[in-house]
Amino acid sequence: MQTYFTNIGPKRGSILYRDAGGSAVGVLDAPRNSVPIGKALPTSWAQDGSALWRLTVRGNTLPGRFVIRDRQFTPAQ
Repeated sequence: MQTYFTNIGPKRGSILYRDAGGSAVGVLDAPRNSVPIGKALPTSWAQDGSALWRLTVRGNTLPGRFVIRDRQFTPAQ
């Protein structure tokens, strides 16, 4: 599975749902790339309060939900 990144949120840790504000964030294919290849929308939250995101990359919605940890999207458990 491809690894995706974002340039928002804390450099260490997760973005909490309460801080996501219902806003879309850009999806990047590399940590230092500033050109988005897609978008992520917060959908709900995990038990620890982390926002769960739905990713759309290059027009395709990816299956499952993701969390942002250390500015990287990882599949939610």
